[in-house]
Amino acid sequence: MAELPLRASFEYLKKLAKDRLDELRQLDPHTKLAAAQLSVAREHGFLSWRALKAEIDRRHGGGAAAFFEACEKGEVGILSELLAKDPTLIRTEKMDADYGGWTGLHTAAQAGHVEAV
Repeated sequence: MAELPLRASFEYLKKLAKDRLDELRQLDPHTKLAAAQLSVAREHGFLSWRALKAEIDRRHGGGAAAFFEACEKGEVGILSELLAKDPTLIRTEKMDADYGGWTGLHTAAQAGHVEAV
């Protein structure tokens, strides 16, 4: 079992799952992405992909929530501080009922904060 790094990147794990999907499809061409995600999650000691994502979110603390709030409000100074502490926030996605994966860039742009964008 591979240990999840302290500052694990969810983007990296998603890429790992896609690579795993390619491997699994060599054995069964009908394999779904969910099977590859589950394989990666279990390899790192989690019962599900969702549990793995929840752990990564927990490890990032309230950083993601503060990041999206700063994007919404156009608080460039706070955004700079947060990104200096955790550059992976730039790729962090939150799920939105209307738009699916939503980044800080989307949030700031929708709110009209050009400086934050």
